Amino acid sequence: MKCFRSRSGRWIAPVAALFLVGCGGTGTLTGKVTLDGKALPGGLVNVFDKDGNAFSGTIDKSGNYLVANIPPGTYTVTVVTASKGGGSIRNPDAGAQNPYGDYVKIPLKYGDKAKSGFTVEVKSGKQDFPLPLKDEPDEATPAKQ
Repeated sequence: MKCFRSRSGRWIAPVAALFLVGCGGTGTLTGKVTLDGKALPGGLVNVFDKDGNAFSGTIDKSGNYLVANIPPGTYTVTVVTASKGGGSIRNPDAGAQNPYGDYVKIPLKYGDKAKSGFTVEVKSGKQDFPLPLKDEPDEATPAKQ
């Protein structure tokens, strides 16, 4: 092949092959988000590195999510949901639609990097990482006496 005859061209194929087999490649997290065992029908999964950089993916109606192109490393994972009033888009044919799916209130701690309780070691390739949420009283709500 003519394109591999130049000096710089000789390195393209070996480097591309190493990248494609996963040496230094990115990871993909997939899984199901549940709230007390039931699929969460919407929301956003955020994956944060130690510097605060985020990778995100939406949760579908069945509770499944996918976050792609994550460099290998240790990450904190959060889950957030948004009502139609927060971040909705408007389609004149369909009325107000939430880009993050159906809203379900979840405990605030799952949206907080310091309190979510989810960490993952991302490796090259695809990984399953389920996110089982439990409904708990909000810490901001004082207990009744």
